[in-house]
Amino acid sequence: MPADRAEEGRTADVMMDVGRDAPGDSAPACQPGALRRFVMVSQPKVGSVPNGIASADFNADGKEDLVVTNFSDANVSVLLGNGDGTFKAAHNYPCGGALPTAVVAETFKKGSSHLDLAVSYSSGGAVGCGGVAVLLGNGDGTFGPATEYFAGLDPDGITSADFDGDGSLDLAVANPVSGQIRVLRGVGDGTFAYPATYGVGLPQTLTILASVFTSSGRPDLVTANASSSLVSVLLDNSDGTLQSPMTSAAGSSPLGLASADFDGDGNLDVVVGSSMGHVLHVLLGNGDGTFATHTAHPVGDAPKSVATADFDHDGKTDVVSSNFTSGDVSVLLGLGGGTFAKAMTLGTGSSPTSVLAMDINGDGWPDIVTANSGTNDLTVFLNEACPP
Repeated sequence: MPADRAEEGRTADVMMDVGRDAPGDSAPACQPGALRRFVMVSQPKVGSVPNGIASADFNADGKEDLVVTNFSDANVSVLLGNGDGTFKAAHNYPCGGALPTAVVAETFKKGSSHLDLAVSYSSGGAVGCGGVAVLLGNGDGTFGPATEYFAGLDPDGITSADFDGDGSLDLAVANPVSGQIRVLRGVGDGTFAYPATYGVGLPQTLTILASVFTSSGRPDLVTANASSSLVSVLLDNSDGTLQSPMTSAAGSSPLGLASADFDGDGNLDVVVGSSMGHVLHVLLGNGDGTFATHTAHPVGDAPKSVATADFDHDGKTDVVSSNFTSGDVSVLLGLGGGTFAKAMTLGTGSSPTSVLAMDINGDGWPDIVTANSGTNDLTVFLNEACPP
């Protein structure tokens, strides 16, 4: 590692004892027996109050790129990756809405290999406004102008899946004010039909995720409902429509949301962050859209976003949360059976709103990126081998 980057990352190193069955600890450098560590390598600047984040290879050069929504700038920043944890300067694209919140990167045109963007945005107080902006990719890392679609009042979270099985990706957004979900069916040419509306019945439905919670193999939806301490699951009817929501307790103020099979039973589970507390809640799936009683795992303050990956390559899914108030991320290594080691801490920029687990430098090991709304930048951690 170059000397200047080694100095920057010295306080960010965290040990990962591969295969360990005891809790992990924070550490300034690799401890005896540790094989991996996280090292901060860059903090690229983006727009004002970055919020949502996603990754993909937008210019097809084999290197992961990033896109970030800038809440106060009404645009998104696209950062093309250099393949080593650093990125080219951000290029900004207007996305129509006053306050962009979340983003997904997918291919919305049948037969195309170009990656596109779908951005949820709120109205900034205008009654009845808010929607989704779709920016079609040119395949070279640039994007065309935004096309806007109505998606209810002040949509927040967004996700995509092929809900009706026609081979085209659809979009689903969460409307926190009305407690509703809206599904926009993809036509297959990069456009979307008028949304279908589903009631969640709970206010502050902020986060939404498409996952398969039954043996049907069809994508279902799960939402985190911050004011009710519940998650809601809407199972797919196999015809593109959704069933009435089923709810499960998820601890106080659930916001961050991710799914994975934490206990190895073949059923997808859910992890949610307590946005007003300092714990993650893990809900083990029963295979029918319901969940067992949640278990709590301490992390930093206000974990607003969570992501999953196998950081130590032991075959057990791990979790990372971005903790808004404490200004850090917590990494919890999976021990199997739905249990986790004690959280390890990495300092980030101020007020991290979102976290992403991805292989930034192509070495086969998942890395970590956060979007920091207080410092208008990203924090990039590489998952590196400890020095011999």
